[in-house]
Amino acid sequence: MALFLRLTAYPASARDARLIRAVARRVNALDPPDALARDEALVARALELADEVPQAPPVPTREALLDLVANAG
Repeated sequence: MALFLRLTAYPASARDARLIRAVARRVNALDPPDALARDEALVARALELADEVPQAPPVPTREALLDLVANAG
């Protein structure tokens, strides 16, 4: 569930007021850690918004980063 929260619910919360409140309450330890995950309506809303949330670009490999650093100067 932690991966779902980090990759889906947290980014989707920028598009839904009820979801952002639940995320803020979880992050600030105002609700039990599993409160958001137990709320089926919020989980469904996060999944509904998942397609609208821009995804982070893929992380470059170590070799690609070393190559960038080597060619930077």
